[in-house]
Parts: sequence; C-alpha cells; structure tokens
Amino acid sequence: MDCCIFLSALCLSVLLSVQTLNGVKTNIRENCNPVSEAVNKVDQLTTHVTGVLAHGQNKFFTFLDWNQYAHDSNLTMNILMLILHQISKLMGNKLPPILYLQADNCWRENKNRYVLGFCELLVHQRIFNEVHLSFLPVGHTHEDVDAAFSRIAETLRRNDAETMPRLKEMLPNVKDI
Repeated sequence: MDCCIFLSALCLSVLLSVQTLNGVKTNIRENCNPVSEAVNKVDQLTTHVTGVLAHGQNKFFTFLDWNQYAHDSNLTMNILMLILHQISKLMGNKLPPILYLQADNCWRENKNRYVLGFCELLVHQRIFNEVHLSFLPVGHTHEDVDAAFSRIAETLRRNDAETMPRLKEMLPNVKDI
C-alpha cells in the first residue's frame, strides 16, 4: 500500500508530496543480478524509501531507513517535521499561516488520532494558524511524486545496489531518518 501525503500552504505556495516506495526491490543484495544462491534472504538488508516532492521549492527529497522504525504514524510525523523544518529554512525561518494536508486513506500511517493530534499541535504551537486535513480517494494515481518514484524504480531495476552507500548514490537528495 502506498502512503501519500500532500502538504500545501496557499499563501506562499508550498506544496509537498510524501510517499513511500512500494513494490520495488530496494533490499541490499536483492538487487544484484543474478542473486547468488549463496546469499541467504536473511542476509539481505531490508530498506525502505520515503520520498518528498516540494513543489514550490522544486526539490525532491528521499528518506532511507532499513526498517529500524515502525512504518506507522510516528514515521509519517517525523518526516513531516523534518520537511517542515527544511522548508522553513528555505523560506527564512518562516512558514505560511495555512497548511493543507491531503493523505491516503491508510489508517496505519495517516488516518488516525496521532496524525490528527499532530495537526492540532501545529496550530496550538502557532506554527500554523490553520491546518486542513483531507484524504485522497481510493485508487488515486498519476501524482507528481509517482513520476519521481518511477524514475527511482527504473534506476534500481537497471543497476545493482550491493551496499548502502551504492543505494544512496542512486537516490536523489537522500537523507537518513
């Protein structure tokens, strides 16, 4: 299941799209062609990629973890905090007053009391005056972030990532979570 979040602030046109890369082999050693029979599946390092497309800043960020974190609302909120911090630095330590958050109907990552509480905290701490949370319809596709992920997926299909540094070289603007 894809996890997708869109953030936008109308006043200064900040729009972020956050999504996980699913269905593409990103495990270290698994990408190698051919995988040696001597390589046990247990010996493969499982990795997870989350991408953020900052439309107004024309930047795409990728976050890489090796499943050391649960992929739930905690991961979603931490990535959102990192991105909001990055955007505020790009905008002179300021954020627009209104945040629009659009997310998948995924209860584990997005549609739950923790993300709703996080939105309330953003208003309570006066980071934003308003936060609007809505959810994407079932089966949404063809978003800009999907196009960015398709380029990553194609790169991973054509190239071997035998080590973590090699995988990081293949990802645009990668950051460890």
